[in-house]
Amino acid sequence: MKWVIGVISIAVTTAVVASFPGTVEAVNPDEALLRLFPLDTKGVGFVDVAQLRDNPLINELVIDRILRDKPRVIDEFEEQTGLDLESDIQQIMVGRIGEKEFLIAARANYEEFRVEQYFNDKGVDFDTYAGRTLYLPDGDNDDGAVSFVDGLVLFGNRNSIHEALDRLNAPSTTAMANQSLLDSINSIDEGSQVWAVGAFEDFLLPDGIAPAMTTDLFDALEGGTYQMHIDSIVTARAIGDFTTPEVAQRTTDLLRGLVALGKMQAYERQELIELLDGVQLEAIDTTVEITFSADGDLLRRLHER
Repeated sequence: MKWVIGVISIAVTTAVVASFPGTVEAVNPDEALLRLFPLDTKGVGFVDVAQLRDNPLINELVIDRILRDKPRVIDEFEEQTGLDLESDIQQIMVGRIGEKEFLIAARANYEEFRVEQYFNDKGVDFDTYAGRTLYLPDGDNDDGAVSFVDGLVLFGNRNSIHEALDRLNAPSTTAMANQSLLDSINSIDEGSQVWAVGAFEDFLLPDGIAPAMTTDLFDALEGGTYQMHIDSIVTARAIGDFTTPEVAQRTTDLLRGLVALGKMQAYERQELIELLDGVQLEAIDTTVEITFSADGDLLRRLHER
């Protein structure tokens, strides 16, 4: 049933990449979604899809292309469930739970009976928990599951969905009581449509993926924050927290070298040089701060090449 995983993954990716994310005020986290996550949540990411749906730059550079190249399986999913990935996904929150588990919670518009009929027609295995149906795309022997509950889509490890359903049904201690996580969220600028805080490095770069020369740097990365905002200009800021000032400086030097190498290789592409000029790096004690800014017209020129 790997095609079902594909449908779900593309659905999430469609909504995320169609929604690139300062100001002085802090962002207000979506508490209803955050309460689905446990106290020991290591990291949280968020995309406000609804805020960016009508953004001309996003529509021109991302959404139109996705819709043009959309696989037939996605068309079939939308036709049979009535869940339009372009217009019905509202917000997405993803969390790293403990050492290995994750949960994706999306707020969406859909009709549960049509979704249920779709999975039943496909013969997808299912389980029940707390009166709710969990669909098992790769069968009962796999840990992955998806559930559609009262306007929410829950996707992740089976145990993470079970616990989210428990938190929906009864008061319990949630990520809202994780003060360290909340402090990081409160450092995100208001108006950031995409943001992430905490520790995600093991998910972003699994064992064997990071280049050997950077392995010790990633091992020393303890967490950080990321935020992005887009209107006619794309701006982003990432802050990484490392174990020592020496590692933070080495990381900054390595990244500066990569930017310089990129400029050398793009000597005949003025647009790429302008894009890389928008990257600024600074080491401050044990942190590395990366800022990026690019004008929409520059992105359009790159898109046309």
